[in-house]
Amino acid sequence: MTTENSGSAAEGEDTEVNSELATGAAETKSEAVAADGPVAASDLPDAAEAAPYDLSPPQKVFVTAGLMLGTSLAALDLLIIVTALSDIASDLGKLSDAPWIFTSYLLGHTIAVMVWGKLGDQFGRGKAFTVAISGFIVASALAGASQSLTMLIAARLLQGLAGGGLVALSQAIIGDFVPARNRGGYLAAMTSTWTIASLLGPLLGGLLVESVGWRWIFYMNLPWGIVAIILVSPTRRFKPLERRPKIDYRGAALLMLGLGFTTVGAALIENSWQFMLPWLVVGLVVLAFFVASQFKVPEPVVPLSMFRHGVVRAASAGTFLFGVANFGSAILIPLYAQLVNGVSPTAAGYSLTPVPVGILCSATITGWLIKRTGWYRFYPAIGAALFAGGVLLLMTMDPSTSRLTAMSYAFIAGLGNGMIQPVVTIAIQDSVPYRHLGAGTALAFSMRSLGQTLGTVVIGVLLSARVSSELEDVELLGVDGQVITTDELEDKPELIDTLIEPVQEAVVNAYHIAIDNTFAFMVVASLMAAVVASFLPSKPLGSVVDEEANPSG
Repeated sequence: MTTENSGSAAEGEDTEVNSELATGAAETKSEAVAADGPVAASDLPDAAEAAPYDLSPPQKVFVTAGLMLGTSLAALDLLIIVTALSDIASDLGKLSDAPWIFTSYLLGHTIAVMVWGKLGDQFGRGKAFTVAISGFIVASALAGASQSLTMLIAARLLQGLAGGGLVALSQAIIGDFVPARNRGGYLAAMTSTWTIASLLGPLLGGLLVESVGWRWIFYMNLPWGIVAIILVSPTRRFKPLERRPKIDYRGAALLMLGLGFTTVGAALIENSWQFMLPWLVVGLVVLAFFVASQFKVPEPVVPLSMFRHGVVRAASAGTFLFGVANFGSAILIPLYAQLVNGVSPTAAGYSLTPVPVGILCSATITGWLIKRTGWYRFYPAIGAALFAGGVLLLMTMDPSTSRLTAMSYAFIAGLGNGMIQPVVTIAIQDSVPYRHLGAGTALAFSMRSLGQTLGTVVIGVLLSARVSSELEDVELLGVDGQVITTDELEDKPELIDTLIEPVQEAVVNAYHIAIDNTFAFMVVASLMAAVVASFLPSKPLGSVVDEEANPSG
């Protein structure tokens, strides 16, 4: 199917594809419960080795490059802004409001992922991706032209809404033209975009701010976004199975409102529990109404039938728990390096470098192994346990620990991380019907994002409470006689250098204890993820492609 046909011919092709997929599902039902072990490609039915649509080798290269470019835009705009916050705040408003430039993007990203996944299923994932990246380009132009902090925050929210589609749809489109067993390598390549973004984002942001100004952080998205649209153009002919889509407007609104309230509530944790709780309560109530509504509509935003599959249940719960655990590493490792080891903020930021490198290495190796064997069951559990081991090693550090040793521990944690999200995405994609491919892919990212939101809240509370407890009887006296509050110290860790020497030592020790306790929480959460992930049913890729083929997983 290398060219697009029209009218009844196109419908005939789609019917033929669906018939082949259903036949493959029936043939492999018994294999879904086969004993765990490697299987050769020849042992799997033809449907397991096929993809619904075909592209020529050059088209695959161009489309993959376009998807990676689109994903990199979403990833970069999450990370590149960090180094520009102070410059933006000095131009447009107060520094105390600057974190909302970051938070608004995360908010939009979190609330839109599932909706984009469903829209891709209903209208075609290639078309939805084009709309998402077009929206991202427009929002980037508005962000660059912002004349007030309020306008910039609103533009960042729009960027996040579009960025959620770039992330979810790019991975789902891979499932349109790549067989399940071969997706590991493609998803590892997609993962590499996040690796590159985390390494280059802060550096690129700093260079742009110093050379041409912070507005070009957003303006540079315009030409790259247009290139991505051109590269992914072959995917716009991929047709959805639903000829007359029924849009669940109420469900989409309830989902976005519920996630919005809970995410904002999590972001307000620094204000007070009394200020945060109403947002969280309202968000949870709205989400309860959303879940109830999904039983009553023919085309729900989140098809609850997906959860009849054991793979979907275990993978979703496992990636949620790991999301609770893993986001803390991005906060705690640089904080430890800066406060305990005494390195500069820039050096502290690059102490995270081994984590994305480890993610890329393990994602690539795991993808190769899945392609060779067709089996994926144990990788998420091993990855979560390996991540826990890396964090345990980080807990053994003290001020005398060398930077090389600390980076090796972070690398181990990264290796564990890279064995989870790509594999979970493949597992869920392979276990839902093709017409729910976008919703299933979005579910994997949405559950991890929700876990990261919860984990960030818990980590912030644990860290702040323990530091305050350790410093309760310590007077934070500066060398100039000025008394510094713990709140000021949390906002500006560099103030530690202005304290008298005995107090400096007490503060560093307090942060050391607090960070170790928070690391312990991450270990517990990741081990829980490993236990849940170990319940992934044993089946080769390609053995469930129809909704009724194996509903129990």
